[in-house]
Amino acid sequence: MYTAFYGLVEPPFNLTPDSKYLFLSQRHQEALSALLFGVTERKGFICLSGEIGSGKTTLIRALLGQLDRERTRTAMILNSYLDDLELLKSINEEFGLSAQSDSRKALLDELNRFLVREFEAGNNVLLILDEAQNLRPETLEQIRMISNLETETDKLIQILMVGQPELRRTLALPELEQLNQRITVRYHVTPLDEAEIGLYIHHRMVVARSQVTVQFAPQALRLIYHHTKGVPRKINVLIDRCLLLGYVMGRYDIDGEMVQQAIDEVRGEADGTSPSSKVAATTPGAPRAWISWAGQAALGIAVVGIVVGGIWAGSALRRMTSEGSPGFVSPILASTGSPGVVAVEQPSDQTSANDAGSPGGVRSAERIQNAEAARVEVASIAANARAESAELARPIDSEQSVAEVAEISTENVRAELNESELAAEPDNAEPAAEIAEAAVPDEKPNPNLFPQAWSLDRDFIVRVHRADHSDAAAYLTLLKRWGLQISLNEFAEAEGDLIARYDMETMVRQLEFRTITTGDLTLALRLDLPMLIRLEADEPGNGDLAPTLALVEMRGDLLTVADPISGLRQIRRSEIEPMIEEICVLYRDSDSLSDLMPGDTGAGVETLQLALAEVGQDVGNVDGQFGPKLSEAIRNFQKQRNLPRTGRVTPMTAALLSAALQISRPRLYS
Repeated sequence: MYTAFYGLVEPPFNLTPDSKYLFLSQRHQEALSALLFGVTERKGFICLSGEIGSGKTTLIRALLGQLDRERTRTAMILNSYLDDLELLKSINEEFGLSAQSDSRKALLDELNRFLVREFEAGNNVLLILDEAQNLRPETLEQIRMISNLETETDKLIQILMVGQPELRRTLALPELEQLNQRITVRYHVTPLDEAEIGLYIHHRMVVARSQVTVQFAPQALRLIYHHTKGVPRKINVLIDRCLLLGYVMGRYDIDGEMVQQAIDEVRGEADGTSPSSKVAATTPGAPRAWISWAGQAALGIAVVGIVVGGIWAGSALRRMTSEGSPGFVSPILASTGSPGVVAVEQPSDQTSANDAGSPGGVRSAERIQNAEAARVEVASIAANARAESAELARPIDSEQSVAEVAEISTENVRAELNESELAAEPDNAEPAAEIAEAAVPDEKPNPNLFPQAWSLDRDFIVRVHRADHSDAAAYLTLLKRWGLQISLNEFAEAEGDLIARYDMETMVRQLEFRTITTGDLTLALRLDLPMLIRLEADEPGNGDLAPTLALVEMRGDLLTVADPISGLRQIRRSEIEPMIEEICVLYRDSDSLSDLMPGDTGAGVETLQLALAEVGQDVGNVDGQFGPKLSEAIRNFQKQRNLPRTGRVTPMTAALLSAALQISRPRLYS
């Protein structure tokens, strides 16, 4: 009902376990990694437990999406109310084996022959038992007997038991001790914490391609956490009702009062008037909902118009702006041997979609005779406009307001990003493929090469032709993601062999960025920031990828990377993780918080105190003194983020604190 109002391709808060909506909190990342490890390393018994609605089934779908389907045979048993004989028959049926016999021995022999054949063919076999907390002890004992099918060195079958917390209590029974001892990989999924609620909502909205930003007030997020306790399924039910209320009221901002109303309706405590009945009762003269809808219809027309005018933006590479910092020019130090890069930071001047004026061409609300007919008419207008510009249309920045979008013209865009960066083709230009072929006269030209090296393509990726330039290009792509306008002319004019020696890390430090370098992708993903990924030079399978990539988006287990040579790519986490040599994450540290130490005093410490207070920590008096009280506040913050409790501003602490405070920043889960 509300999908058109929010510009969604589908409802984002359905209860179906769609793995593309998987929000990888730290616990879910760890759980998925544990499952992959257990299956791929043939660990035998694996146990995944969690509260009702915590996302276990979605994790299983994500796991299946990451496994090599050509080399993994899977069977899933959904009915857990089976006795031991029924279970054996069901397993054989799921693997396509004979299941007619009532002899347990015959069924096990048939299963064993199948497992041996698959093992000799180099395949792995995975059995998933869902809702395993309902299995009776004698049935679980039969599962243990199945696990005895093994060679001297390898398990022939991997058994994944998935269930609610009662499963752990059942496995702890004395009569199941032999089975319990065989479980080598265990993980218990816990709900989201309060700080992750807003990120979870934002993630699902963007996966559903929302064309507007729905703002949840801090009080609203606290109420959502208090009611749902961080359980994803409960969050989905509640947010679905909140969005319906927003649609009825014509609002894109959800406050605490609306959340409380949604809670009452979910509990059945409302006054009997549901949002759907309010929609049906809305009359043509109703003052708010449909007037706002007419205004939002203008948003759809404005978005399409701007796309036709030449704005290129997508959820994978969104152009971000800073939070009002003045523009500055920052040349690279001459001692680095790098070109004089000029970086102008664009100040943020966003207004909310609700405050923006409606462009002309939209009928006034007073002339709407029938609200539903008006909605259909507006949707038709937007659809026709999109159809006329199908070759140009891309999703618009979900954080860009109507007023901001409407003010940007094609000329403004070309002034902001010069034509040499965009490498735009004139009307009479030859097709891009022909230009690329002429520019790269190899016998086997790379079809993905961009026509002009050191240019910005339409996905906002800095493109190059040489592998040894990919590191510098990836850095520049990340700076674009942060909203910095970087002139590429100096790079294009520099001698090619020198570029590989440019000190890019010094450059980004001059632009008030710091870096965290690690080899642990799970650790890096916790920052929810774009990052550089450097690949092992001789790792098999990475021959078609540039040596350095920019990771710009993550949806479930699917990574979107900006390859400086071949452009936007998508790759499974399980495929790229073995290739990784090093990861470098850029984070903003304008106030040099990571340089502060206990005992320091001054304005920097005061800024740190204010920042911690902003995220809910008790810092006592804001006096610019780095004393025990501030150290304790830092330890509490670190505890909430599952960091070592040092009481010092470690790089990870500074990065997570900075990310928590910066609303206008690029994100991975978007």
